[in-house]
Amino acid sequence: MATETGKRAGVIGLGAMGFGMASSLVRAGFEVSGFDPSPAAQDRAHEAGIAPLATPEDVVAAAEVIVLSLPTAAHVEGVISAARDAGLLGADTAAKVIIDTSTSEAEVSRKLSAALAEEGHGFLDAPVSGGPAGAAAGQLSVMLG
Repeated sequence: MATETGKRAGVIGLGAMGFGMASSLVRAGFEVSGFDPSPAAQDRAHEAGIAPLATPEDVVAAAEVIVLSLPTAAHVEGVISAARDAGLLGADTAAKVIIDTSTSEAEVSRKLSAALAEEGHGFLDAPVSGGPAGAAAGQLSVMLG
């Protein structure tokens, strides 16, 4: 059994890659919450010890470190925008680190990173390689930008 780290992580996007990353975080002792629009993905997450939450904003509110595993840069922008609109990523909120593992767009990542940095939050452009098996085993290669 993993030792509790006292850290709270959230994963938004619990498909093959996101679920594997979230499961690996649970095994490493993190308290993990997650969101996916698919009820089946939410159920599978719950069975793996990941707390399924109702919205991406709920995940941002619950975690210090948020991993995004989303289909497009537009989805990433949408999640960040909604969290900012909800007051979860403002200058007066506790610092958060957002790790975008999506295959995104450099310009979008730079824009989000700059905007979040101004408000005291971190944004890492971190696409991954290793596929669902690597995610499930906690053995992904990360290209950090």
